[in-house]
Amino acid sequence: MTAGSMEIINQKQTPKRSFKRSLIVLIGNILGIYLIGFLGLGIKLSSFDDILLLVLFIGLLNAILWPILTRIAMPFLVLTFGLEH
Repeated sequence: MTAGSMEIINQKQTPKRSFKRSLIVLIGNILGIYLIGFLGLGIKLSSFDDILLLVLFIGLLNAILWPILTRIAMPFLVLTFGLEH
């Protein structure tokens, strides 16, 4: 590896990039939920506020539950690696 490629590997993600990524994900989720509601695929939302609250609620649940579920499931995944049905 060259010095330039090592520099890229060692760079950490800046908070500005993280905020941009979070904003893009939030907008994408809002558009996705709106599209599902518009097409009538099981969600009835009456206003933009409802969509925003739903997306924020799902994001909050994901932020809380994902690390917990990962911590619980990881030992089983490691123990069963390579086992077939």
